Amino acid sequence: MSVLTPTVPAAAEDGPARVLIVGDSVTQGYKGDFTWRYFAWKGLASQGEEVDFVGPRSGTFFVHEDGAWDWDYTGEGAYADADFDRDHGAFYGGRMGPDDNFFYEPIGQEVASYVPDVVMSLWGINDLTREQEGPQDVIATYRDWVAEARASNPDVDFVLGRLPYVWIDEVPEFNDLLGTLATDLSTERSRIVVATMTEDYTQSGDSVDHVHPNTEGQRKIAGMMAGALSELLAAPTPEPETLPTPAPAPIPVPEAPPAPASVVAPVDVAEALSDAAPPGSPRRVKAVRKHGSRTVVTWRASVGPVDHRVRCGRVRTVATASKAVLRARSARCRVRAVGPGGRSPWVRVRVRER
Repeated sequence: MSVLTPTVPAAAEDGPARVLIVGDSVTQGYKGDFTWRYFAWKGLASQGEEVDFVGPRSGTFFVHEDGAWDWDYTGEGAYADADFDRDHGAFYGGRMGPDDNFFYEPIGQEVASYVPDVVMSLWGINDLTREQEGPQDVIATYRDWVAEARASNPDVDFVLGRLPYVWIDEVPEFNDLLGTLATDLSTERSRIVVATMTEDYTQSGDSVDHVHPNTEGQRKIAGMMAGALSELLAAPTPEPETLPTPAPAPIPVPEAPPAPASVVAPVDVAEALSDAAPPGSPRRVKAVRKHGSRTVVTWRASVGPVDHRVRCGRVRTVATASKAVLRARSARCRVRAVGPGGRSPWVRVRVRER
């Protein structure tokens, strides 16, 4: 990944708005993708919006024939159509962090280096699924992330995208909490708007796997993100209470052409960094409620996990042993193992009353 170097001048008061787009593989794209950044740029340009995409990269992700990973591939076929402003700050496997590993880049450094007027982000899915954090934990990280960006520039604005993959368990709650975050943190000096999908977005019709979008999915994400950005740029002094849920501007992003042959990396980057096998599922899981709301969850651990994630309704905890006690009234609980090689499927059980 690129080393951030503060080589650009301060943002001009007049001229195009400088926009730093950050995110993970969904935003960077794989060799041969159009990417949603392409459709966003084309749509904004068609409406006369003057924006300058900035950031440490201009390429896509690519795994070469010799197995080498390229986090900023700009060679032949990097994009299905390279005729757009390709600068960005997204990268495969990216997380908000900080988690002191390969997949985190400090947003404060990026803001200091590239001096954006607006940071546009589509974050969270790797934090939710790879780091095994619950939605509330990821939102707490998002708050710290916003504070880190503001420490470099107290006047920077934000467009935060709701995750379109609503078929994933944790995503709907995360999306709801993202609106609360914007309400809590948005100010007249540093505004936060939340981009929301207005078109039907489905796993079968808009993605090539569990998460990564096909070309039509890229177009729909672009409409969501570009619409919120246009709304923000058109309203320099909005009422604070209207900021979290702006009506997306009608940005007519181009119709999606036929999908390229390759639209997603052939490897899962996060898992490929570890040679360890994922842990097996916990066995003989039981949940018993005692003394009103005290729920005791027990299980027999499989070989290999570092810890276990336990959830009873909205109450959750992390356990390093084979037992967890939660104050929850939910009728069901679930447990899964987490290790260096990944995570096991959830094991769900009904709570027995004692």
